[in-house]
Amino acid sequence: NQAIRERVRVALTPLFEKRATRRILIMTMLIATQQGAVGAAFIRSVVGEDPFAALKPLEDLSNEIFEVSADNFRARSAVFSSFVLNDFIEPDEIADAVVDVTLAAAKRRTERPYRVLMSNMMAYGSLRRTLHGKGEFHSIIIGIYERLRYDERINGEPLFWLQYAIAMAELPKLDIADEFIQTAYRKAEKLPGFQTYQIDTQAFRIALMRARMEPRGREVFNIERILSGLERIETMLTDSSHRTYAVRVLDGVQAFVAERHDDLAASERIALQFWLLKIVKSLATLPDDFKAMTDSEAVRAQIDAAAA
Repeated sequence: NQAIRERVRVALTPLFEKRATRRILIMTMLIATQQGAVGAAFIRSVVGEDPFAALKPLEDLSNEIFEVSADNFRARSAVFSSFVLNDFIEPDEIADAVVDVTLAAAKRRTERPYRVLMSNMMAYGSLRRTLHGKGEFHSIIIGIYERLRYDERINGEPLFWLQYAIAMAELPKLDIADEFIQTAYRKAEKLPGFQTYQIDTQAFRIALMRARMEPRGREVFNIERILSGLERIETMLTDSSHRTYAVRVLDGVQAFVAERHDDLAASERIALQFWLLKIVKSLATLPDDFKAMTDSEAVRAQIDAAAA
């Protein structure tokens, strides 16, 4: 409703007028869209001003928007936050806030809430949702990653390189995406106990995409990577915390087989069918509630057809 939208804009104008309150508003609303909350000290470290002091002259308005306690400083509504960001905030301002919050959270990544915040801030899916409709949103996201990649607090994070790889695969710049996936693996090797299942699924997805984009009539240059990816995914299906990712990434298998099976050597076909049939068996034994929630039975039918 345009009239209501305008009333909201007018009501928020006092917060928009000063740089400090505008930054506080953008940052806290951005965090709220991730269902997150931070302390006032965190906001002060990013904005450079105490949020309580900055908002004191606008106490009535700020009390409607923000929920404040000794431990938390947050926007009251994630839905309202998304609306404000989408309708009233410029994409460059959002990008600046994403970079600032991510780097500030990275300083505190030994504390789990801030590590989760850091990961959520730089996740490609969440950035796409936040910036969708903001012009060339994909270029803005790439710009955010470019600003983050050279900071030592982010450079060593495997999940950052995973997100950058996902963004590049969307272009699609698959050679670069593959390069970033390998960087993610190298960074993960330096972190004892790091679980690579998210990297594994995207590595498999990108391998399928690269194989499908190659001209027919050539050998499938990365078939070993595809086979090892299938083996890893079959293992993931037995783990309740990982199987959702595994089912989701299997969507591309049938199309790959349909397009490239004639380019496989006999031994490669046998190996591929072996792992596909194992995956069919694993999918068939999944709990019924999981099957209903994920539509894994439809995926099983696709994989069975690909094996045949």
